Amino acid sequence: MALLSTYTAKLNYYTRDITTPKRTVIKIGGMHCAGCVTAIQGYVSDLPGINKIEVNLANEKATLEYDESKIRLNTIEKAIQEVGYEVVYEKLALIIGGISDSSDTDTRAKPVASRGYQVSFSQLWYLPNEC
Repeated sequence: MALLSTYTAKLNYYTRDITTPKRTVIKIGGMHCAGCVTAIQGYVSDLPGINKIEVNLANEKATLEYDESKIRLNTIEKAIQEVGYEVVYEKLALIIGGISDSSDTDTRAKPVASRGYQVSFSQLWYLPNEC
């Protein structure tokens, strides 16, 4: 039993710091030349937790690989804005069933909002025509 406990402890010691890097793509507005690309890459790559950044001028996107335990996505977005460029957000509409009152919307919104996304709910009502 003691041998198993020692082995488990050593296994946890060696594996606890291994994390899979997060990958994401950020759309960036306001880039005009290769100097813009260099400015963004230079500034963001110096942030702690950034493993890799590639900025593409043609499609106006930055592809990032970073460690979520060291840096959050909104910090990276703020850094891009500090250099003088715009982070372009795209809207996504989802239809979510099973919402019956405002407490349901709060329950569904919390996990999304905790990741840094802005959440708004609209409720649609169906009123049948009365003949």
